[in-house]
Amino acid sequence: MTTSRTMPRLSARETAQNALPAPGERRRLRELWGLTPQQVAVAFGVRAATVRSWESGRSEPTGQRRDAYRRFLQGLAQRADLGPRPAAPPAASLPAAA
Repeated sequence: MTTSRTMPRLSARETAQNALPAPGERRRLRELWGLTPQQVAVAFGVRAATVRSWESGRSEPTGQRRDAYRRFLQGLAQRADLGPRPAAPPAASLPAAA
């Protein structure tokens, strides 16, 4: 005897909240914050080539990794209005001590 479970249907709002940004937006957000594909890959336990595939639309993350990546991108987007973290100026451009 087999039983089947049906997954509850998500509302349109829930679906939109769980959707990943478009591939180009994923890359734009990463670059806005000065992150490399390698840095994102290390954070998600994948290869840099995998991150580039996610950003080009060739593939999508799945399961828990997809949820974590979606939250990561949402965080970058929410903070985008604050601007990227400023880079430290090169030592040569700092004023000399008196």
